[in-house]
This record gives sequence, C-alpha cells and structure tokens, in this order.
Amino acid sequence: MSLKTELIGIILIILTIIPILFIIKSKRKKEKEFLQTLFDLANLKKFKIEDHEMWKNAVIGIDKMNHQLFFIRTVHGLNIKKIINLSDTFLCKLVTSNKTQSIVNAYQNSIQKIELVFMQKKNNEAFDTLEIYNSDFDNLTLSGELQIAEKWTKIINSSIQNKIS
Repeated sequence: MSLKTELIGIILIILTIIPILFIIKSKRKKEKEFLQTLFDLANLKKFKIEDHEMWKNAVIGIDKMNHQLFFIRTVHGLNIKKIINLSDTFLCKLVTSNKTQSIVNAYQNSIQKIELVFMQKKNNEAFDTLEIYNSDFDNLTLSGELQIAEKWTKIINSSIQNKIS
C-alpha cells in the first residue's frame, strides 16, 4: 500500500470515530446533568441520596436515613419531580396495567403501565404513585423497567420495615 492510501484510510477512520465519541460524550453529559437534578432536589430539602438508579427518562433515589424517596421523570420535555416521605408509608406495591389484544386465534398480553403505589399509614385509601413506565410516553418495548420497579419495591419496603423496627 502506498502512503497516500494509508493516510486516506487513517483520515476516514478518524472522521468516523470523532462523531461517535461526540455522541457518547454528549449522552454522558446529559445523564450526569439529569442525575445532578436528583441530587439537587435532595440537597434543597437537606437530604442526601444514598442509593439511586437512572433509566431512559427517569431517575429514582433514596435517603434511607431520613426515609425519603426522590423521583424525577421527563415526559414531553417536562421534569416531573416527586418526593415521598416513607415515614408516612406502610407499604409500597408494584402495580402493572395490562392490555390484552386478539391476534389471529391468539391473545397477546402487553404491559401498558408500571407504577409503584405507596399506601399511607393515616388512611388506607390514600396513596401516592410513581409511574415507572407508560406505553403512551415510553417505547412500546420494555427495557428493564419491570426489573427496576421490582428492585426498588424491595429497597423501599426494606426501608419502611427498618423505620418500623
């Protein structure tokens, strides 16, 4: 190979890699800013996030010491922020809403919503919800949201039980 061919090859590789690196860097910066929004929300209320998780357009975090749960979800470009006082909660339940469709001699069941529902101590009928997934706003295909909801249900109920004991 000639030097000219090698140079053209190297330039093409560099021109291919630079946009990919730029996209990766931009995505990490957005994730870091979104996560910082969660930490800022906690700091504003004088709490400290001990455990957190981020997925697509949402982030959840908990201050186990003060029994506070923080949640931010972006829907249509707007941040929905919620703080739940786990001291006022006696149970967190994972609730899924399903839709069954008939498709040529078979039925297909699909998840429409995944929510964490918080039952309040003072009134068994009062509750708060955190929407983890909604097929109207998110991709039609789940990408780990159900597993995230199951994991956080356990973390939250563990924190509630620790407060009771």
